[in-house]
This record gives sequence, C-alpha cells and structure tokens, in this order.
Amino acid sequence: MDYGQGSPGSETGTILDPWTEHSEVLYSLVEIAAGGCSLFGRQKLRTKEVVVSKRIRKFRLLVLSVIALVGLACSQKPSESDAREKLEAYYVEKLGPAAGVQIVNFKKTDGLSEVENGAQYYTMDYQAEAVVNNGVEYQFKAGEGFKQEGKLRFVRSEKGWRLVDQRTVSYEMLPKAGRP
Repeated sequence: MDYGQGSPGSETGTILDPWTEHSEVLYSLVEIAAGGCSLFGRQKLRTKEVVVSKRIRKFRLLVLSVIALVGLACSQKPSESDAREKLEAYYVEKLGPAAGVQIVNFKKTDGLSEVENGAQYYTMDYQAEAVVNNGVEYQFKAGEGFKQEGKLRFVRSEKGWRLVDQRTVSYEMLPKAGRP
C-alpha cells in the first residue's frame, strides 16, 4: 500500500475523516429532501460552524493557558512572596533559628531589573515588619520586633531567583505586642 499518495478518498490514498466526508453528503441530501430549500441546509451548516467554533474557542483557551503558565514560570522579576520568603530565611540565618523570626508585614516599594556580565539581576526596595518570637540575647526580648526598609538584590539562576545581597536603609525597633 502506498501511504499518502493517490487521490483523496481512494483506497491507496490519504485516509479522510469519515465524519467530514459523509457530513457534506448528508447535508446535500437533507437540502434536496427539503425541496431545494437552501435555508434548511444553511441552518445545518451554521450548526456545524458553531460546533467547530466551540472547538476553536476551547483550543484557544488551552493555548492561552499554556502561554500564561510558561510566562509565570519564566517571570522576569521575583514575586513579593518570593522576596518575603528569602528575607525571612536571611533573618533566620543572621539571628539563628531559635529566635523564631517571623515577617508579619512585607511590601515591595520599587524595583529595578538590570543585566551585568550576562547575568540578570533584580533589585527590590521593600518595607518589612518582623517579630522575634523567642528573643535573642542582648538584641531582642521575646515578642519584640522591628520595622525595616531596605533593598534586596537577586540574581537569576537555573532554579529561579536567588538572594545575593540585603541592604538596610532604615531600621526601627517595635515594642512588644500589646505594650505601648
């Protein structure tokens, strides 16, 4: 058998979709049975167009969803939640895991994307409030916290954004919760 050769519909040629091939014949027969009334045939063709149109809409939605997911996975800047997690990990590293540092408020205030020596960097300005739940000797009592404004510098790696630098612009101690 010679695949892909021959005339459409022949036994040695391309295999056609039987629904498409037979539906055209059925629409023609219906039009003839209706006494040549082309309005009836057009209605059937419109029905077919609606089905095809719905399939196209579903396909478009699928394609747009895939594009959106790829866009999110390859974001051009770190998200606020990523920055919050990285900053909290930074505090835990500096104060120790026993301190129980928790960021209670985080807000991105500005950002700048740049490329240096072929590497993609992003600098995020932020405001954050954190609470030290267990206290740190000579620095914090349990429940005290601080408010900080600063800059986080990220570099894009194969596994996502990585924090490479944290700079404090302003720092303010906050009293223990429930106490003025």
